[in-house]
Amino acid sequence: MEPSCPSHCSCAASQQWALPIFGTLLTARGDLRLLNWMAFGGMVLNVLLNLYLIPRHGAPGAAMASLITQVLTAAVQVFMVVRVFNMKPGAGQLLKGAAYLLSISGIAWLLDRLALGTVPMLALYAGCVCILAFATGLVRLPQLHSLLRPVERP
Repeated sequence: MEPSCPSHCSCAASQQWALPIFGTLLTARGDLRLLNWMAFGGMVLNVLLNLYLIPRHGAPGAAMASLITQVLTAAVQVFMVVRVFNMKPGAGQLLKGAAYLLSISGIAWLLDRLALGTVPMLALYAGCVCILAFATGLVRLPQLHSLLRPVERP
């Protein structure tokens, strides 16, 4: 059985966490120029990848171009936030992030091979992503709880 687009979509969705979070940090700081250049670069990359991949692979080529563009723009945003905010992530944090990304990509690949329907596949994928986020320590329950607690106003 040929792999289908849902695995590409799942991998792309797994990268989407970085776009709103890191983009919001840069926007809040007033670095719209950086975001605009990043978006322009992503657009140019996507057009070039589409010109190359669509004639050779059709619709899956377009999905691959979008996936590659989304992953690279997410990585650029993470790099920009680390640089602008002068963050120094440790090796442990980088390894956890890499393990998380590899794991969710592997899960997307596995779920695609199980030939489940789209809704069950996405539900299972969402559950696995959440479990892995806690298992790798990228998300901690006390931090999540403090974020969800109502803010007391004076």
